[in-house]
Amino acid sequence: MHSPGAQRMREIVEEPAPKPSETFRWGNVAIVFVVILGLAMLLLPMIGGSTCRRGKLMNDANNLKQLWTMQNNYMCQFGGRDRLMPPTTGSDFWLTPTRTNPPLIDSTLFDIFD
Repeated sequence: MHSPGAQRMREIVEEPAPKPSETFRWGNVAIVFVVILGLAMLLLPMIGGSTCRRGKLMNDANNLKQLWTMQNNYMCQFGGRDRLMPPTTGSDFWLTPTRTNPPLIDSTLFDIFD
């Protein structure tokens, strides 16, 4: 006498294992690959864009540092006894070191004003 549970267990154990071609399909691999590729394409512009913005930011910070250094040089050389800053404002303030004699900023280095 066999119980129904024992009979079912024998059937499960005796079932043949699935063929590898039934469990592993290249279509599934292709779908996963396309999904990963799509995600990478979405993320790359964000990563690349931040690098460009960061480079521009670093360049601008460097230019401002150079301009401020030139203003300090102006104060030491042309600011008189009190070491005054130039009396001009706005863009003329930053261009003052180019108008001294001799100029503190050479005309070939005007790209720092961009």
